Amino acid sequence: MKPTFDIMKTISAAAANRQFSSVLREVAKGEVFTVLSRGRTVASIAPCAGGDGERKAAKTSLVARLRSESVTGTRSWTRDELYDA
Repeated sequence: MKPTFDIMKTISAAAANRQFSSVLREVAKGEVFTVLSRGRTVASIAPCAGGDGERKAAKTSLVARLRSESVTGTRSWTRDELYDA
């Protein structure tokens, strides 16, 4: 279900820069911001549409495909050797 946006907040570019973490928290809750620079609209910050469902489906599909395939090759190294610098 897509969120509906009743009110779009307006914020200056300088304020958006100073309060970026707060802006992102509000966007994650469904808020949309219009960013102004010198009184002109330069950007919109809005939640991504449908990202979670598509991402989860892609991950599930990949894991299922990997589990259905047989293991190939041999491993001649250990985990410790892999991360040894």
